[in-house]
Amino acid sequence: RWLAFTDPDIVVDPQWLAAFAANFAAGEICQTGRILELHAADLQTSLRTSTERRRFTGTLWQRATVWKIGGAGNVACTRAAYEAIGGFMEDVGPGTPNGVGEDPDFFYRMLQSGVPILYEPAAIVHHDHAENFEQFLQKKRGYFKGGVYFAARRAFFTPAGQLALALRFGYPAAMLLGSLLTFRVRRLRQAWQEWLGAWSGLWRAIVA
Repeated sequence: RWLAFTDPDIVVDPQWLAAFAANFAAGEICQTGRILELHAADLQTSLRTSTERRRFTGTLWQRATVWKIGGAGNVACTRAAYEAIGGFMEDVGPGTPNGVGEDPDFFYRMLQSGVPILYEPAAIVHHDHAENFEQFLQKKRGYFKGGVYFAARRAFFTPAGQLALALRFGYPAAMLLGSLLTFRVRRLRQAWQEWLGAWSGLWRAIVA
């Protein structure tokens, strides 16, 4: 009746499933939770650290910034809801040519179906992050590629999709300019990879 998902680079908290189970018993349909770092480092990606319990109901802003809700390494839902939206799509995610965006894609379609998503801070997992800066840059490029691909592919003609694309292109563009003006080389390299990833994702959405 219930499905829980995590990733191979995740270590789950002993009470991870218990936190989800309590909410399922109370009638929740889809949940995500905290994603903390496994090792102290300055190359974190995909963290969700808020300790505030929150329900996402699918407002325009929430759908446009759906990547902020949670990550595929920490999500649970009822089997019925999962099957109703077609589960995780196989054209986006690690190992595909379209970048890493299976989690915002999943959450977006869940919200579009009318199912709210609960952020449960007691459901904790720990993410093993990139080991060096080059791996960190590669991940960042993949995230922006997948994020743009999903938004352009699934939601291009919706206000939420168009806003999502504007943010995905606007953010690295602003960071590129800011990094150039402040001579922050590492931040400049990150913004450049994010910018390239965004354009690559758009190209894949058009030609795939």
